Amino acid sequence: WRSRDVAAIAARRGLTHTAPYFVDADGRANPGGWPRGGLTVIRFPNSHLIYALTWFGMAMLTLVGYGLFWREERRRRP
Repeated sequence: WRSRDVAAIAARRGLTHTAPYFVDADGRANPGGWPRGGLTVIRFPNSHLIYALTWFGMAMLTLVGYGLFWREERRRRP
């Protein structure tokens, strides 16, 4: 399975009355070896630099746009 679709897994296995959620075991050994834990790896990418550059860039473009607007308004006034 490529995703944790509990309903699809239960239907394929012919199971009824299954819980609508998935419980993941940790990496410690379990009696009998099941459930096998430690298979779920959650990694959040560190994209803070990209976010900062994006927002500072947008702020800079807003200032440039305001400056162009202000310059045009000054030119129109007698």
